[in-house]
Amino acid sequence: YSQFEITFAIAMLYFTWVQAEPIVLETGVGGLLDCTNIVKNVKACVFTSIGFDHMTVLGDTVEKIAAQKAGIAKPGASLICSPDCGEVLFRLLNDYADRTGKTHFPIVPDTAHETAFRELECDAAHTMFYYLGDVYRTGMGGRYQISNALTAIEAAKALWSEYSVTTEAIQRGLAETYVPGRMQILSEKPLILLDGAHNRDGILRLAEMLREKAVSPAVGIIGMTHADAADYAAQTLGACFDSVLCVDGFTPNAMPAETLCCLFEKYGCHAQSVPLSEALTAAGNRCSGSSGCSIVICGSLYLASWFLNNKE
Repeated sequence: YSQFEITFAIAMLYFTWVQAEPIVLETGVGGLLDCTNIVKNVKACVFTSIGFDHMTVLGDTVEKIAAQKAGIAKPGASLICSPDCGEVLFRLLNDYADRTGKTHFPIVPDTAHETAFRELECDAAHTMFYYLGDVYRTGMGGRYQISNALTAIEAAKALWSEYSVTTEAIQRGLAETYVPGRMQILSEKPLILLDGAHNRDGILRLAEMLREKAVSPAVGIIGMTHADAADYAAQTLGACFDSVLCVDGFTPNAMPAETLCCLFEKYGCHAQSVPLSEALTAAGNRCSGSSGCSIVICGSLYLASWFLNNKE
């Protein structure tokens, strides 16, 4: 048995002891063959965006990965699909809904009609938007958080008649929720942003936020593992930074900093290898004398964890 399967069994035993209800479960990898899929009394199945991750297990195409994700759909459960889940997964879920005749809640806000959805604010610290008559604010930055929030809103709505979930409770939950290491602001002056983006989807979302909000000039502190999308990160994030400081030593599987430097240099971004413990000081020195300079730490959740555990 894997560590995840053992801890899942422990969690289910604990939930039984305390008679927890409702329970929110996140699949470990995929869905169809995941141990969380043994649970059958399901009120809502939630599907987020499809990314190229864990491909050795889930498959190397969008179609294969989507089929694994769609495997958690259950008869009688509401199917909730995020706005950016992708056409392939959306089609699979629609087919399932048609076959079973069960309720399906596709979330694709028509942004052309402001009566349904309207973005109000979006920056590195938070987002604010209007959706079906109410205004919501997230405690995390980046435009992609709006998609996450819409998905959470519809998931809560699928349960609110049974569990008395109110709009006010949803609004408060979104505003107060944050995930450490995900678009986390460690300092405002200078701006130090920490994000564990390591796969193609996460890297793209981070790059979009940096470009849209013109976080410049910016110095990147980047460390990645051999399993991460390092070449894609160098190509995509390299254009967002004035320079990059590459690090290793935050996890045994870390890619050598010199190797990561070569990738960023290949795409025209000035890169330098520095000791992990000196990276933040070195980045601060590069920012000194530059008005509005920011520091972005990214590339791995292990790296994010190291900085969170070692910050003063």
